[in-house]
Amino acid sequence: MTAGYYAGTTAAQAVKNNDVSVKRMWQYNYDFAAKYGVIITPLQVLKELLLSLSGEELAFLMEKVVTSKDLEGLETGDAAISWKRAIRLLTHWRRLPLLFRVYEAFKRMDKIRALYEQYPQTPDRFSAWEKELNSCLG
Repeated sequence: MTAGYYAGTTAAQAVKNNDVSVKRMWQYNYDFAAKYGVIITPLQVLKELLLSLSGEELAFLMEKVVTSKDLEGLETGDAAISWKRAIRLLTHWRRLPLLFRVYEAFKRMDKIRALYEQYPQTPDRFSAWEKELNSCLG
């Protein structure tokens, strides 16, 4: 619904200014990326991680590692792990490969979020930005 609002607002301004060029319509892309891309795209990385886990691995993460505060942090972009928590996680040293996969996924999510926060305001810079995004997405 909000995406429709951004599209309608951008289109109305373009028609009002008699300029329906790609450069003028780019505002829609920018608004959408700033509001939704910054949240949705990093979550794609998390989705891929969760789908790659076995039932046992997923159960371990949900029982021993992930808290409701962590899940809230995913939505707000504040999913940092404290040193105290990191040390506690090390007690599960047999699960280090799994914990490393989770860590790597969170690093990728942070990088993607940062990229979306730098979404180009003009279409001429989009190609370079997209290339960097694709390298993060794999």
